[in-house]
Amino acid sequence: MAPNDHSALIRAAAGTVLSPLGFQQKGRSRVWFADRGLWMLLVEFQPSGFGKGSYLNIAASWFWHPDSEWQFDYFRRASGLVRFETVEQFRSEAERLAKLAAAEMALLDKKFNSLDNVADHLKKEADGPRLSQNPWTLYDAAIVAGLIGDQDFSLKCFGELMKQTVVVD
Repeated sequence: MAPNDHSALIRAAAGTVLSPLGFQQKGRSRVWFADRGLWMLLVEFQPSGFGKGSYLNIAASWFWHPDSEWQFDYFRRASGLVRFETVEQFRSEAERLAKLAAAEMALLDKKFNSLDNVADHLKKEADGPRLSQNPWTLYDAAIVAGLIGDQDFSLKCFGELMKQTVVVD
């Protein structure tokens, strides 16, 4: 390992901690994922544009989107930037981040352990004092409401979505 190969340290720590939990690395990236049927859980060890190091992001991606690109439909930053200083220092930090990722994923797995729970979360996101203006939130809430049989809320979200003006560049 090269003395400054912090990505290799992250990969090793994530592999040791996340692989036994069913997570796989996406290619050679810093993204790890676990398929949960209609969604997947994502862990991103996000690089910094300001130097060597990593942030820790956790996310869920719903599989009902019309394209095949992964997106962070539910997103939370679990850790600020952890800077690389030395191999020894960063090895322990990478292990700490991987363990934090595992704990965060356990919480997210519990939060989204059923389609009904995903629907409850998205309904709260979409149906505040004013129905959400975010088109993807409305779309996600409409789809999952339809999947659980809540036709009224699905149609309400689709109706609001149809009222929005689409700007195409």
